[in-house]
Amino acid sequence: ALAGMDLDLICVDSGPAAIEEVGRGEFAAILLDVQMPEMDGFETARRIRAVHSAISTPIIFVTAIHRGDEFVEQGYT
Repeated sequence: ALAGMDLDLICVDSGPAAIEEVGRGEFAAILLDVQMPEMDGFETARRIRAVHSAISTPIIFVTAIHRGDEFVEQGYT
């Protein structure tokens, strides 16, 4: 949905790749799937938050699988 917009998008296919990209520069926002290979989106977000340049970058979680309240609370944490 974002591909048709005039945005500078960086797309990766795993948590470690996302962490690596965040370490290279600043982002306006991060769209992160909860269900990913290698590490889930929650762990990826925790590690992204450890990168100084991303400490206040908004992270938006998306998922088609995890719908329970516990996952919503974990995302807000």
